[in-house]
Amino acid sequence: MNSDATIRQVLVDGLYLLALINPISRILSKHNILGALIRTTGIIVMTIGTQMALDGLAAWKNAV
Repeated sequence: MNSDATIRQVLVDGLYLLALINPISRILSKHNILGALIRTTGIIVMTIGTQMALDGLAAWKNAV
């Protein structure tokens, strides 16, 4: 697959995903799952950020 076809496929996939966002959001909201999913995602992102910060501090400490 050449780069033009790859870019085209990524754009089509993104458009398809955007078209599915509203129905998925409605289903999750109807069953009161959306809030929990957002909080869980936030905790995962916060954990990754904390780990990156601690790794950076450890690398800095070893370099000093």
